[in-house]
Amino acid sequence: MVFEGAMNRPRFETYAQEYLAPVLRPGDIVLVDRLKPHLYPEVRVAIEATGADYHPLPPYSPVEECGSKIKQTLRTAGQRTVVGVLDAMDRALHHVTPKDAEGWFRHAGYLDRPPRPRPQRRGTPRSRAPRARTPRKRRARDPPTPSPRGAVCTKPNREPL
Repeated sequence: MVFEGAMNRPRFETYAQEYLAPVLRPGDIVLVDRLKPHLYPEVRVAIEATGADYHPLPPYSPVEECGSKIKQTLRTAGQRTVVGVLDAMDRALHHVTPKDAEGWFRHAGYLDRPPRPRPQRRGTPRSRAPRARTPRKRRARDPPTPSPRGAVCTKPNREPL
């Protein structure tokens, strides 16, 4: 649903009751971001009356990333007329793929991830300061290695700083 102007409580209540609720089935999940009109009790009642689950998302949810992609596509289109903006919005929404959504939700921790292997610690942590190392002598056949800062490294086969 598209309209001119800002989203407010009456507009979102109308959307939830007249457009969204009729297409929801029991077991559907409705995720809402923290926009104030999404959080009114009447909206929740309209959604849950269909048997669907109502879930407010925490701040900085995947919805933010989706909105960012859509806004970037709209800005790139640079349209300034109502018809042009609506066409650009249609194209922008089609740029959001199921793979994008899955990645955003996985990144936010809403989908199961394979467990990350934890690094294994060896031994006990050292309580003393590490000993200073004495520099090795450079062999005559190893040329000095220049570093990006202009200094010369005297250790053989050392990566530039």
